[in-house]
Amino acid sequence: MAEFILYVDDTSFNSGDKKSQTLQDEVVTYAGVLINKGLEIPLSNLMSGLGKELNIRYGTTEFHFTDIYNRKPPFQEIKFEETYQILQMFSQLFDELDLKIFVHTSTKNPSQDQQVVSALLNEVSSNLHLPQDEKSQSLLYVYLKAKKYLEENQKFSQISRIVCDEGMRKNGATETIPLQNVSLQFKSSLHSNLLQLADYAAWITTRAKHILDKASAKGALSEVDTLVLQVYSQLAENYVGLPKATVCLDNLEQFDYDDTIKNLKK
Repeated sequence: MAEFILYVDDTSFNSGDKKSQTLQDEVVTYAGVLINKGLEIPLSNLMSGLGKELNIRYGTTEFHFTDIYNRKPPFQEIKFEETYQILQMFSQLFDELDLKIFVHTSTKNPSQDQQVVSALLNEVSSNLHLPQDEKSQSLLYVYLKAKKYLEENQKFSQISRIVCDEGMRKNGATETIPLQNVSLQFKSSLHSNLLQLADYAAWITTRAKHILDKASAKGALSEVDTLVLQVYSQLAENYVGLPKATVCLDNLEQFDYDDTIKNLKK
């Protein structure tokens, strides 16, 4: 039976400063990247090599995409051209290895069906010694989505381990999901460099929302925003179960983020 590891990280933003009502309703998003266990060691070695090159230039072995994009220390001297090259490099890595991305966003006003599922997930969270809140729910939703994908697309496969970026629990904390025989481990990206792939997936998901919200407000985008969206679009086939829409970036005067989301739900 093929084994897979699910690497997961969270992302969020200040929803109050968004034009979109959809984004104002968001609480937290988790993104998970599914990796075949056989790829884990060679992919980790590859990330170590990339980290060594990064260390030569910026004194750190970790790709923290929020810091890279916002030019926060130690990336305060990075030029956007290099940032763009890094974003493209990771996009190509996801494409070449066909790494699947699973996303779930918890909201302030969930549907009745979501409330029922969330209540059940809260019980699971309690057994896992996790907070009974939207973050834990989103984390477990991502696991369930990845599990369903394998059941439907890759028979005789299973997720044997979930590696989540520390935050809810300290680095090294481990639990087992009841009845699933799945280990849930919390680690820092310093100790588990493949979490940087989850960080990339989480960051670019949120960055795309930021950019599209700006497009709704201004009816136009900067060259930088356009390039980032183009990288995001290259990942379209990697996202599993995420509704997709085509946006004409050359004509954004009538673009409305909320209308686009509503049309996807029809």
